[in-house]
Amino acid sequence: MDNQILMPKGGDDYPTNWNQFSEWFHTEESCLAYLGGCVGLRATFAQDAKISLIPTGLAAAV
Repeated sequence: MDNQILMPKGGDDYPTNWNQFSEWFHTEESCLAYLGGCVGLRATFAQDAKISLIPTGLAAAV
């Protein structure tokens, strides 16, 4: 079995500059929707692939 590590890609998975940040997170609802998606990804990776997109030190803060 080939283990593949999925890395987030700038511009697709997270904003890469201030203008993009402002476009993505122009409302509180858009921020919460993005963060909700991140938590879902983290749970999926933790269960299915035994990896996490969030470094261990940050996991407790999320």
